[in-house]
Amino acid sequence: MSDTSLPGSSYASGGSRLGRRVLSGVLLVLYLVAGWLGTVTLGHHLAGSGPAVDKVGTAAVTACREHGPVGVRGFGYTYECAADVRWTDGKTEHREFPAGEMTPADVGHDVPVYQHDPGRRSATVYGRNDDTARFADVTFPVMGGLIVLLLALPLVVYSAARKRKPVTGGAESEPYPGTRRREASKAGRKADEKWPVGPAARAAVPKLRLVRRLRLLACWCVLAIVLVSLSTVPRNDAPRAVRFESPWPQIKQALLADPPTVAVLIFGVIVAVFCLFFVASARSDAAKVVEHGPNYLLTELDGEKPTEERMAANLDRLRSSGRSSVVVSTLFGVALLGLAAWAIIRAVQHVPSSAPALVWVAALTDAILLGSLGVLWLSSIESKYARLKRLLEIHEESSASAGTGSGVAQS
Repeated sequence: MSDTSLPGSSYASGGSRLGRRVLSGVLLVLYLVAGWLGTVTLGHHLAGSGPAVDKVGTAAVTACREHGPVGVRGFGYTYECAADVRWTDGKTEHREFPAGEMTPADVGHDVPVYQHDPGRRSATVYGRNDDTARFADVTFPVMGGLIVLLLALPLVVYSAARKRKPVTGGAESEPYPGTRRREASKAGRKADEKWPVGPAARAAVPKLRLVRRLRLLACWCVLAIVLVSLSTVPRNDAPRAVRFESPWPQIKQALLADPPTVAVLIFGVIVAVFCLFFVASARSDAAKVVEHGPNYLLTELDGEKPTEERMAANLDRLRSSGRSSVVVSTLFGVALLGLAAWAIIRAVQHVPSSAPALVWVAALTDAILLGSLGVLWLSSIESKYARLKRLLEIHEESSASAGTGSGVAQS
């Protein structure tokens, strides 16, 4: 036999792969640096303390130091300025303000400023106070969302590129694509190795209401973060003060609950991530039921009775308990709609009809969230019995068409 492979082909292939990896690494670094600088630039416009501060006063700018057009402080030109500050309590001090707060154009003018000490080993915040604090509670959600998108986008692109990569080699001989990779994985994928799922079973999985509910719940969490953050904009639309008073106190009076924006952000992100995780788990379990039928569902149930009899007994128990679960879910959804109606009534009672649209949106935040959650819940009610029965019917149909029944080959 003669070797027809070229001597340098393996080296050329390895060099090509190395070149692509180096190029991808360079592009990733440039992307992350540009994204970080853009986030820092936006932070200059959103940074600041909450509406309630410890001190207010005026500052006379004495000198400024320029940064830009591109640097660690972001894109564009920005200035760090020093100023002589006189607080309303009569005390004076020389203070340097962070980048983005003042410019050389402020020299010769009295600039309103504030001081806020958040405590908990955090640095004292100094800033100008000639604008309102309307974005004070929006900064953290916006910056957090941008950072998440910045880090998630490369992962999404990488995942999409791997899915589009053509399969070569002996993949055609595998009864289920990915079996070799699962067999090579560690303990976390032992269940997938024991119950492999083919592409036909995955395609046969119907649109389950459970999956739809989980996906909509994840979207609802994002909606809650957005609405709660926006509701703080009109409430904080006034200059910072030692004793801050909202220009629209009616919004707080109309709301059924007034959780902190940061708490809503953290809780919403956690719930959304869990919902999306369970979406993948629910679809995987559904595909295994379609592929293996009762044999997969009864793996942890011992008994001497045949598989069909044990499966029928389990379905009977699920059917009896499923009715009560549907009733409870329906009552829960109706209760949410009732709370939404109450929230609308409170908003109409407290908010004047001439209020701006954003004030009405803020006052109706509870109504929008409770109403959408109630509709979401009622539209996705499905008992476990109905879901399993539907999947088992698909399994029986596919088994019958393949010449099998209930997962057991007929002789």
